[in-house]
Amino acid sequence: MDVGERLWSLAHSPLGVKMSKVMAATTSIWLAFATIISFATPAFADNQGLGIAIQVIQGKDDSSKDLNKNNRLWFVIAPGKSGSRDFQIRSASDIAQKIHLGIGAQKQENGVRQYDPEGSTPASDWASFSRNDFVLAPRTTASISMKISVPANTDVQTLQPSLLVQASAVKSASAQYKVPTALQFSQDIFLGVGTSDQFLTKFSIDDVYGANTNEGHVLILKLSNSGKTPVALTGDLQLSNLTFAGLTVGPLQFVSPSIQPGESVEVPVKVDEKVTEAKWQILVRAQQGSIQETRTFDKDISFKGVNYVQLAITSSGIILVSLALLLIAIRTLRSIKRKQLEEQRSKDEAEAARLAEAERVAELERQLAEMQAVLVKPKTKRKPSAKAKTKPGTD
Repeated sequence: MDVGERLWSLAHSPLGVKMSKVMAATTSIWLAFATIISFATPAFADNQGLGIAIQVIQGKDDSSKDLNKNNRLWFVIAPGKSGSRDFQIRSASDIAQKIHLGIGAQKQENGVRQYDPEGSTPASDWASFSRNDFVLAPRTTASISMKISVPANTDVQTLQPSLLVQASAVKSASAQYKVPTALQFSQDIFLGVGTSDQFLTKFSIDDVYGANTNEGHVLILKLSNSGKTPVALTGDLQLSNLTFAGLTVGPLQFVSPSIQPGESVEVPVKVDEKVTEAKWQILVRAQQGSIQETRTFDKDISFKGVNYVQLAITSSGIILVSLALLLIAIRTLRSIKRKQLEEQRSKDEAEAARLAEAERVAELERQLAEMQAVLVKPKTKRKPSAKAKTKPGTD
């Protein structure tokens, strides 16, 4: 999802309901990007830097008006044909910037589409720009036309490349600093290679129900894309109370984020205090370009749903308490383990001392036994000598 789509998603999330009226009244979106990659350590730094924004101009081509009536780079082009869309690049900087345009590949990672610097796409050879590699003066706007020409022998397929816009600082001999910088961002492109019949736009209005948020009561509108091209739907809701005749509310405007083929979204629409819990008839109109769908619901609306923001806060509190308890448990276990280790060490030291004392006592007992053996050893009798045995007078 590109930055523009994230802005739309944020504007129509439960936390951004207040933004929906502003977004619905806006016919074009300026996308500002600040992913600046800076290389080098400046000798003299100041507060100047790179800055650009892009605005896609709503298309006017009747052959694919169901795709062009928006501010996104969406195409359906038959093999051998070409199509074009216009956009503007605006400088948000006080310095001159060199602009380079190109087409890059995308990849799907963790359910999110993003630019793939190592990938390739055939659309890079099919695209051309009315101007490229030009200098964008400070605080000015440049209008660009991008043309995609599909070769005649191309198979019917769906491609999702990226428009790459790169800005770099223009070197100036008079500048007192030299800070090589570069800024690059990508804008999603949808390219259906085939005829309009092969890439029909088809969507449905599935359901509407009440919900409670921190912003107040809202109606949640569920929309699905069953076609082969993305849709970004606009429309309104008209409510009539089935209990009190004549009580009507609306139309309430809504704008959906981009819905990819085969996907569904839930769009919150804020309601005032007139929409109470009762039975209402709700007329929903949704359209993209010349394609329009309507559906009527007779529903008992209730706003007793979960306050997701409060639930998130409560869940966060529970998680924090659980983490605190877990930390206390870990510390307690560590304390018990430390105490057990100290007790075991004391026991080991006492056992070692006891064994050493036993060895010392055994050694003393051995020495004492040796001394006693020496003291009680019997004296050996001397044998009489031969001279002593001779009787007197025998000589």
